[in-house]
Amino acid sequence: MTAITIIKTYDIKSDKLKRSITVSVNADYLKSTYEQKLQEVLSGIKLPGFRQGKVPKDLVKQRYGPQIVRESAEAAVEKSFNEILEKENLRAAEQPKMDLKKVEIGSDLEYSADFESMPTIDPIDYEKISIDKPVIEVSDKDAEAVAMDMIKASPRWDAKKGAIKDGDKVKVDFEGKVDGKVFEGGMGKDIELVIGDGKFLKDFESGLHGAKSGETRKIDVVFPKEYHQAKLAGKDATFDVTINAVESATFHKLDAEWFKLRGSSAKTKKAYLEEIRPLEQKRADKIAGKIVRDRLSDALTASVNFEVPKSILDGELKNEGVDLDQLDAKAKKAKIDQVTKHLRYLLLVQHLVQELKIEASPAELELYLESVMPPGVDMNFFKSWYVQDQSRVDKIRIAVLEEKMLDRVKDMCKLKDVKMTLSAAKKLLNKEK
Repeated sequence: MTAITIIKTYDIKSDKLKRSITVSVNADYLKSTYEQKLQEVLSGIKLPGFRQGKVPKDLVKQRYGPQIVRESAEAAVEKSFNEILEKENLRAAEQPKMDLKKVEIGSDLEYSADFESMPTIDPIDYEKISIDKPVIEVSDKDAEAVAMDMIKASPRWDAKKGAIKDGDKVKVDFEGKVDGKVFEGGMGKDIELVIGDGKFLKDFESGLHGAKSGETRKIDVVFPKEYHQAKLAGKDATFDVTINAVESATFHKLDAEWFKLRGSSAKTKKAYLEEIRPLEQKRADKIAGKIVRDRLSDALTASVNFEVPKSILDGELKNEGVDLDQLDAKAKKAKIDQVTKHLRYLLLVQHLVQELKIEASPAELELYLESVMPPGVDMNFFKSWYVQDQSRVDKIRIAVLEEKMLDRVKDMCKLKDVKMTLSAAKKLLNKEK
């Protein structure tokens, strides 16, 4: 028997990524779908006074006819719409808005669908992409700088009676207000911060200079225009702060006592640096790899030019809690440009993963999971916790696919070795983030 053609006619109107499709489904296909669903109901329904499968067709039509017609129409719409997308090589970026005309079995089914489609991404000429690849050799100077950074990160804290200055650790209670009202996240109790670390607002930290333990202060701050909470961006705020404790730092020296604390048997600085250099070289190689991947992701994004669907852009802004109406024109444009660039890269990654047929094996997912596991956490516990949330598993899979894609693409691009010190590479990594 010849298969019934689903679509009688269809017409597409396009405006950039916006699509408007009008469709006419063949009456015979709708009728065939209806008869199939009716038969499914007839064979399975149970009604008092009738054996299963023996309920009269007219009675079933009377009771369930409208529902069967609706389900038949929905099935016909879904089947025909997907067939059109496949034929036209389109992918919907959002749930289409369907307008279904009057449905009658025996007549053609007409409907329209409005939606945004995913963009078409042109092929990339990888040979035109050139990347400087850092080549880092960890020197004695680099190893010593790493050791000194470890020392700076492990001070001994002692109570201080004097005035607060940069480098001191303080414990504070605070209450922040904007326009006289406490804002979300504006209260804290026994919060620790190191002055000058930059983890708090600059105005807040500098406002504590000169204060002492037990003192209270009123500090005026201005939130940055690019602040992550859009409702606070650019706003003036006042904090009432109580200093509960002040501590100053005392640092170790690069000597035998420090070596012992680090679990080393070295007796001299030279021996200790020789001991840590191989480990730092591995870390340096990872930094170099990260710089190359960051540069490559930027180069790939710059090599393509396609429109990001507005529905996806709006969804991302909503997920970030961004209210564009609260931003001035300059900040609004900067935020939209930032999110658009990020989404363009994500869409490109998705496209290249499919184009290059890249997959992530369970072993690769597990290896990546081990690399992001916090120190001191039991691996089995961490894994069991991680897999409880599918969104966390999906993030790991996406990260692995992206990394494999970049490694594959890297081999198709031009790489130029550039010698670099470890300290220069670290500065570069922070600058290019």
